[in-house]
Amino acid sequence: MGKEFFKGNLAYEQSSKQIDKEVAYSYLLNERIIFLMDEIEDDLADSIVTQLLILDLNDLNQDEQCKDIQVFINSPGGSVCAGLAIYDVIQNIRANVSTFCLGWSAGIAAVLLAAGSKGKRACFPYAKIWLHQPMGGFGMTGLYQFSDMDLHLKEFLHYKTLFKEILSFHTGQEMKKVEADMDMDNYMSANESLDYGLIDFIISKNQL
Repeated sequence: MGKEFFKGNLAYEQSSKQIDKEVAYSYLLNERIIFLMDEIEDDLADSIVTQLLILDLNDLNQDEQCKDIQVFINSPGGSVCAGLAIYDVIQNIRANVSTFCLGWSAGIAAVLLAAGSKGKRACFPYAKIWLHQPMGGFGMTGLYQFSDMDLHLKEFLHYKTLFKEILSFHTGQEMKKVEADMDMDNYMSANESLDYGLIDFIISKNQL
């Protein structure tokens, strides 16, 4: 058998895997389950927001009470702007949103975990939560004006304050404590996250 056969066979397998993945995610969406399983950037945020709005539009045409939407999170965080787009939609759709952390939720992903509906935020037993300041640089190389640095610094401080306010609101912690915990890069176990108020319960067998 020539190389072309193996190339064609590999392409078929990759295509089949992609189709299988699309079928799986379509099935999960029909069951009101959304996976947030990567670094949060614009494309991923667009996908998550689209799925949430599709479900919300379906709820608009239903007479009965909306079923919960379940969002499973395993993410190192990422773009604050992209994450806040997801946050705003979660806060403003009709259905309750249950959030579940498996693996880890860091930065803006931890904010999204805490942003789930009260009583419906959870961690798997060995999941980790990482609270830290919004990350990012000035985004410039070479020559630049000091006014540009000042602009980026103001933006960073704005998002840092926003993080504090959101986490304080959803956890019940004082803003000063949230700020101190973000400043020192706070890693939390499932139990510590429960005590902190980031989640409401730890998932046990047959609890999903």
